[in-house]
Amino acid sequence: MKLTKYWLWCLLLVASTLATQAQWIRKPWRELSESDQKRYVDKVNELYTNGTWQRFIATHEDTKNYAQHTPGGTQNPRDVNKLFLPWHREFIHLMEKKMRMPLVYWDWEYSDQLDRLVEWSANSGMFDSQETGSLAKQGLFGLNLERGLALKLKRRFAFDSFPIDDLTSTYTLINKNKDLRVFDFYLEIAGFHGAGHMAIGGFDPQDPNNTEKMGAMSLIPTSPTDPTFYLHHSMVDKVYQRWVEKNWDGSNLFTQTKINLFKGDGSKMNPNKYIDSRKLGVWYADDHYLKLDKYTVGSSPNLNTDNEVYKYTTGDIEAKTDFIVPNETTCVFQVTNDYDIHLADGFVAEAGSDFTAEVITVNNNSRTSNSLAATKEAKAAEGFNTWDDTFKVFPNPSNGIMTLQLPKSMRRLDTQGATYVEVLSLDGKHVYKEKLDKLSNPSITLNITNLRLKGIYILRVYNQYTEYTRRIDVR
Repeated sequence: MKLTKYWLWCLLLVASTLATQAQWIRKPWRELSESDQKRYVDKVNELYTNGTWQRFIATHEDTKNYAQHTPGGTQNPRDVNKLFLPWHREFIHLMEKKMRMPLVYWDWEYSDQLDRLVEWSANSGMFDSQETGSLAKQGLFGLNLERGLALKLKRRFAFDSFPIDDLTSTYTLINKNKDLRVFDFYLEIAGFHGAGHMAIGGFDPQDPNNTEKMGAMSLIPTSPTDPTFYLHHSMVDKVYQRWVEKNWDGSNLFTQTKINLFKGDGSKMNPNKYIDSRKLGVWYADDHYLKLDKYTVGSSPNLNTDNEVYKYTTGDIEAKTDFIVPNETTCVFQVTNDYDIHLADGFVAEAGSDFTAEVITVNNNSRTSNSLAATKEAKAAEGFNTWDDTFKVFPNPSNGIMTLQLPKSMRRLDTQGATYVEVLSLDGKHVYKEKLDKLSNPSITLNITNLRLKGIYILRVYNQYTEYTRRIDVR
């Protein structure tokens, strides 16, 4: 058979796809473009139509043999089922694989004002049925499924009854609870996990046992009917991953090494292999920033490849402490032209490795790339930190030392008025203020380590013509 150039190109593309592993970069729903939101919704509808979604529901409702949960009413952390977190991690990752695109997460903590949690409300973009690609308030994209307890797919919003009113709560949860059982208890039972389910599914406080008055998310057998389940559990998993990065010492956390995973196919899982999401190829981006650290390319037994691609189209990539590209492995970083790649201290591309950083320019459906083939000696990535018209803060989280990349518009205006940097607490109190000198450089260093701050703060850069704000996490 004679191969045309077109078919030869297709075969090369397939071979390339099989040889590399695209990492699963999860980001908040609000970072998705309208086209990506629509693509996500289309994938959900596809899996509903072909019956895949229903198989996941059937697995989750079988709490005797499969789905791992702590029994309702548990009052003591010692009675927690520690398998809840690793089992759900792999369960939602299986769905991710079926969707053939990364899951996104519902960021409870996000606020674009100091006193209002925008995404923890029925009016957020994730639920507003007037927005393109959003998750409709009633029903799901025209479908009206019945499952389990004869519940139709419905929501009974109860955000007022289950508020999250402290942005620092998750950080307190992570930093103060070193023991996994205690952490699990305050996340799963007495915290955000249960609150998120009930805030969407709702219940009647006058008749709390009447399941007919509850939406799908309020009950274990039906909760995966609602696609919000996967966005919610992605956020639960993100908090779990932050706990692992902060507290895990590398030892096995679970005595059971073989538990049922998915109904109907006999699959098992060893929860000790799923303690770190990075070993699954799952990474969490936050506030247009993806941090890559403490990982060796090709080291994951779950990926079965030495060729890894990190493609992040809505923010900066920063590779830093102990992110290693070993000899005879391939690693590619890709961002679009609105963002940057930062190769910081601790990043190593060993001699003999094949590492490439690409900034892809997208213009009228065409793509060009500015690439850096990096070695250990060439890891500074000069030329990727460009002056553009966006305001960026990195790293974030930080130890109190941050780089502020200022937009061209602010540089042009600085000759017409003073420019200031402020740091505010979440209740609006000023904790730091500095007047900037003439802005001759696109990047300035902010060092507030002497203030000994810990937690979430608001960074504000402004002059009489323009203003930029970012949420920063100081650890």
